[in-house]
Order: sequence, then structure tokens, then C-alpha cells
Amino acid sequence: MTKEELQRDLDMERGMYQALRKKHEEMEATLKIKDMELKKIFTKSDIIKQVEENIILGIRTATFNALSDTYNSPVKMIVNDLIAEKKNEITELMRAGFDDAIKSGDIRTALKTEMSRKIAQLLLQNVSGSIEKAINECRQDATFKAKVIMRVDELLSNKGEEVK
Repeated sequence: MTKEELQRDLDMERGMYQALRKKHEEMEATLKIKDMELKKIFTKSDIIKQVEENIILGIRTATFNALSDTYNSPVKMIVNDLIAEKKNEITELMRAGFDDAIKSGDIRTALKTEMSRKIAQLLLQNVSGSIEKAINECRQDATFKAKVIMRVDELLSNKGEEVK
């Protein structure tokens, strides 16, 4: 090989090395970005939190099943014993939960809405007799019947046009 050929081969290999080096740097940068994205998605605390939630859900489900089952399983007896042991703590937790719920604006709104609905229901039950009586009087009034028939006829003859 001549000196020029060797130089050309060396230059070509340097070019390939630089291209490979550049590609390696790009891949490292991409890996860092992907790693940061994964860390954002699944941090260690998120995984621990998810595991804790699943454990709590499992305990809740098992407890509910044990208490609602008519069969006297050993699990049901254990749960009943544990509840009896922790009665005071459970009572305090429930009391705190009720206190928080009562102080919550959502609960207050829901209670007001439900009270209004119930009061309206009671009022309607109390006046329903009066309403029926008024309807029966209107049915017996010939003038009222004639006005209703004329209004219906007017509505039908206009076929969707606005009627005043």
C-alpha cells in the first residue's frame, strides 16, 4: 500500500470512529431522557404506595367477606377478636372520620339538598289532596274545558309556529 492509500484508509476509519462516537453519545442522551421519564412515572414511593393500597384493599375485602359470610370460618373469628381488641382505637378513628365529614362543605351541601328534597316531598304529599280537588273542579267547569279545547286546536293548526 502506498502512503496515500494508508492515509485515506486512516481518514476513513477516523470518520467512522467519529460517526460511531456521535451515535454513542446520542444513544446515551436518549437513554438518560428515557430513564428520567421512567423515574417520573414510577418513583419508588409510588410503587410502595401502590403496594400499600393493594394490601389495604386485600385486608378490607377479606374482612368484609369474613364478616358477611354466614359460615363460621376461623378468619371470621380472628377478625371479630381483633375488632374487639381494637374497639377503642376503631371508635376514635370513626369519631375523627365523622367529625371531618361533618365539617366538610360537601357533606353540608349534600345534607341541605337531601333535606330540601325531603321537605318538598312531604309538602307535595300534604297538598296532593288539594291539587286533586282543584283538577276535578277544572274538569267539571265547561268554560275551562272549552278554553283547553280551543288552545289545543290553536296549537295543532299552527304546526310548530310559536303561539302566544
